[in-house]
Amino acid sequence: MLRNLASLGAMIVLVGCGAAAPFRPTAPSEVAAASPLGPSYVLVPRSSDDHALLGRVLPDAPDNGKPLDEVARPNECADKLGPEKTEPVVATFEDAQGLAADGKAKAALAPFGFEEDAPSATHFYYRLDIEKRITVAVTPEYLACCKDKGTCGYGIVTALGYGQGEFAAVLRDDTGASVEIPVAAEERGFIKAKVLHKRYVYGYVAALVTVTDPAKGPALTLLGDPKSAAAEPTEQDLPEPARAEFDQKKVQVVARAGVPAEFAYTFRDSRGDITENEFVRRYQDLTGAMDLSGARSNRNPFWLYYAVSATSVGAFLLGSAAYVSLATPTRTQIIGTNLPTPFTPASNCNVETLQNVTGTGWEIQCNPPLDPGLGKTMGIVGGAVFGTGIASFVVYGVLGYNGSPNEHVLTKSDAEAYAARYNRSLLHAAVRPPASQPPTAPPAPLTPQVQLTPIFTPGFAGLIGRF
Repeated sequence: MLRNLASLGAMIVLVGCGAAAPFRPTAPSEVAAASPLGPSYVLVPRSSDDHALLGRVLPDAPDNGKPLDEVARPNECADKLGPEKTEPVVATFEDAQGLAADGKAKAALAPFGFEEDAPSATHFYYRLDIEKRITVAVTPEYLACCKDKGTCGYGIVTALGYGQGEFAAVLRDDTGASVEIPVAAEERGFIKAKVLHKRYVYGYVAALVTVTDPAKGPALTLLGDPKSAAAEPTEQDLPEPARAEFDQKKVQVVARAGVPAEFAYTFRDSRGDITENEFVRRYQDLTGAMDLSGARSNRNPFWLYYAVSATSVGAFLLGSAAYVSLATPTRTQIIGTNLPTPFTPASNCNVETLQNVTGTGWEIQCNPPLDPGLGKTMGIVGGAVFGTGIASFVVYGVLGYNGSPNEHVLTKSDAEAYAARYNRSLLHAAVRPPASQPPTAPPAPLTPQVQLTPIFTPGFAGLIGRF
């Protein structure tokens, strides 16, 4: 993905026929998304202002760490190529390529000045700010000429990118690293790493090789030599204990009967079907990518929302019913100017408060309930509503936040793609060696210390020792 969209059209020739930019996850960091060079793009370790490499032939694919300028040969059919074209370009490319383990990338790193880092380096990082490109086109006349002379070889350098940037050998360190570098091959889009060595470059820094005979060698890597790139691990590379653990954790997408067909599937691990929410959780925990955050949601919101609402309303009605039925606020009951004889007050009245008030007559303080009938009605309704809320909680507890394994928001094709990413990350984690810890220095041996001090006093001479 080019950072400067305005230069997209101008860079089509430079990056070749690359596939569309993959979806970038929202990385949980401020690191910019990777913008890798296109396929068949090879970095030039000894950059310069000389573009003599353009149009040269590669008899074979680079190997044994040989850079392009050592492998490329003069082209006997160069006059049959299209005319050179130079165009200004404004684009930035930034990415890191995984390196072969066990120092196998040593020869390829040597021309870049990173030979000593081969035993520990895990990635080759580059950042290039391209200013212009110079290209030649492979014409039918050229292909006829090189076939006639037998000089087509593996391919031909058809474009050079001119600019400035930096190369670095880095060590992946997921624990104590201080920098994050973009890596297009990683699901979360970056890795944490330590920079071992770095150098700045200026001039023609990258070359595009158009392959004319793929049978003469494997696909090129950024460093040229295909053996320098990290090999994609397989299950067969795992030792038996790790393979058994991988088989338990890997996830498959299994089709099932149902309509619509694009959602008729389930996620399944070694123990059985799992919900989509569970898969998303595992995917995020393993890869650190957040691109599936929107797929993780409450699959039964109605039952939860109704349960909360119904129990709240029911509790309010029950509380109100209790108050209306049981509350006995004090009220003044006016009897009149003539007190009946004999006078028998109600059971909820206080005889001691009976008094004759001028202008009003006899009064007494009573404490009758507010409205027992209304309270009973509210209690019945509140209990019923509260009961339905509790029942909804039970239903939600059975159905759960995650729903059933058959409920999906991802289509089957998307589910298969993300399951493949998950399994790939799971495999990488299984083959990746644990982060190395610095060796602990043995404790310094204790050196016995002896201090002798002479003492001279009247009548005494001797030594005092401290051990």
